[in-house]
Amino acid sequence: MGRQEKLLQESIKAINLINEVKNSTKKENILVEVTANECGDTIFFKFNNGKIVEYSLSEIGYIFEDDLEGFGIFTIEDYKDIYDNLKLIQKEIEIL
Repeated sequence: MGRQEKLLQESIKAINLINEVKNSTKKENILVEVTANECGDTIFFKFNNGKIVEYSLSEIGYIFEDDLEGFGIFTIEDYKDIYDNLKLIQKEIEIL
């Protein structure tokens, strides 16, 4: 599998994991949509105020832990398994 295919595959995994968190949170969620660019190396987070923030897929584990928790979307303790999976994605991307 080439680099491009691997990036797309890993971005889909990351989006699915983040959507799992987004859809499971019981409180009002300010995160509206999570998408990736065509090549899969950038993840876009769209918020209910219309703001779109983009992050590199290679940073997704850190983003999940720091920034998104800072947005008040969830706490890491509630989603430890997903955090661990995102860190694995990040490691996969780092070795490409």
